[in-house]
Amino acid sequence: MKLFRFIFPVMMVVVVCTEAGGAGWDFKKDVQVHGMADFRFFHSDAAAGIFNEGLGKSRTGENLSTPETDNTLQLAEASVVVTSQFGWSWSGNLHLKYDPEQEKTPVDVTEGFLRYKSFPRSGFLFKSRLGAFFPPVSLENTGPAWTSPFSITPSAINTWIGEEVKTIGGEFAVEKRVDDVLVEALGAVFMGNDPAGTLLAWRGWALHDRKTGIFDRMPLPPLYSFNDGQAFSRQAQWLEPFQEIDDRPGFYGGLNISLPDLGQLNLLYYDNRADGSAFDGSQYAWETDFINVGARIFLPFDMTFMTQYMKGSTQMGKGPGVHARFWSFYTLLSKQIDRHRVTLRYDRFTARDLDATAYDDNNESGWAWIFAYGYDISSRHLVKAEWLSIRSDRPERERLGWDDDIHETVFQISYQFFFGFPG
Repeated sequence: MKLFRFIFPVMMVVVVCTEAGGAGWDFKKDVQVHGMADFRFFHSDAAAGIFNEGLGKSRTGENLSTPETDNTLQLAEASVVVTSQFGWSWSGNLHLKYDPEQEKTPVDVTEGFLRYKSFPRSGFLFKSRLGAFFPPVSLENTGPAWTSPFSITPSAINTWIGEEVKTIGGEFAVEKRVDDVLVEALGAVFMGNDPAGTLLAWRGWALHDRKTGIFDRMPLPPLYSFNDGQAFSRQAQWLEPFQEIDDRPGFYGGLNISLPDLGQLNLLYYDNRADGSAFDGSQYAWETDFINVGARIFLPFDMTFMTQYMKGSTQMGKGPGVHARFWSFYTLLSKQIDRHRVTLRYDRFTARDLDATAYDDNNESGWAWIFAYGYDISSRHLVKAEWLSIRSDRPERERLGWDDDIHETVFQISYQFFFGFPG
């Protein structure tokens, strides 16, 4: 049962009913519409990435054999975020997005949820979200429309969260302030994320800023194991990551600790509890779990240090199957200078193939450096530039006639225009 297709419309009905019945609700005062358009120039010598049926690591790149210089100017994303306040405790959030890689619909839903926040009781604050939203993993994507104020391209960890991981269910949290320390414990139950891990195993880690909508479809590389007569010939040449395949709920739990003027520490464990033997006729359920640890430290001279570490595993199938362990981390240093921001980040990522399935090698290792500069022209105009260098070794590329060890570089300039109603 594809449960998520029903959760979202029901949530929207609740929002409409709340709007209609809420005493004193004023559209002009209680509804805000904000949006952004991101125009992008790419200059890259990247190998074919996931949107060009390749095993490259970036959003750009079209040559299937070796990296080739490519210049592109395009609208990378246009997003609209609608928020509505219903009294003090309830609010709604809807994020709609267009980007040129969307296959199924020209406009898709990135997030859509109701949020509840209680009145403080005995020092405790209770919060919840119901709908479709990203789990609280990323320390980078804190800007409008789940963008990053630090760079154009998020880390490998948060690229994967944007691609394959989304909560379609309910999240509940309790917050308590102890002296100057704010402690939050949270947990969630969700459906509709059974294929999470497909890209991470069969394509590997990536670095790009494209977010998958809940109705979206992602292409898979043309692996040999997908050919007729091979182990996974039933797998479609695409992935729909937010489907429910085995009717088993997943969960996550976490802890957030924040100290004013010092920083924060985030811990989260995720388990989609998928039945790895389930198949819906087009794609498999993948049993995927991970632990994520993140820290942000505020340094003198308006500098910020951040790091995240993720480790987990994903597996599916019996007999011929896939079993891989993965880990990644990054360290980031950023400095704010008036309207300017300069950021340096280093990523490492690895996947280890643990199964014995023939012609399906999912081993991978790599690193990436990124240097980013941003200039906040005004409240409505932001310019960013970044240089991204990625080195990765994936033996499966050689089976497809490509180089197994490649070095890709991408230079990007982003112009973001923001708009809002009211004001």
